[in-house]
Amino acid sequence: MADRITRAVYANDIDATTTDFDDETKKTVTRSQLGDLSGKMHALGNYRSLTQRRADPDTGKYAYDAHFTNGTMLVELRIDPSGKVGAYRVSPEQGR
Repeated sequence: MADRITRAVYANDIDATTTDFDDETKKTVTRSQLGDLSGKMHALGNYRSLTQRRADPDTGKYAYDAHFTNGTMLVELRIDPSGKVGAYRVSPEQGR
C-alpha cells in the first residue's frame, strides 16, 4: 500500500493517491499540495523503491525510505483499524 501511494504521489495522481485514505484524510489532500510534493520527489530524480524502516502494527504506524536516483525521502503512514490510511507524510532525509 505504501509503495502504491508513493508512486501515485510521484505521478501527481490525486485519485490514486487517496484511494486507500479514510474519508477524513481524503478531505485534507489538495491538488496544490500534491503537486508540490510530487515536484519535490521529481527533484530527486526517478522513483526507484521503498524499503521499510520500522513498523508498529499495534499503533498502525509505519515508516519507509523512498529511494530516488539522487536522494531519499522519509515516508510515514498510519493505518486505522478499518485498514484505511489515516495519515501519510513525506519529508526529506538529510545525509542519506
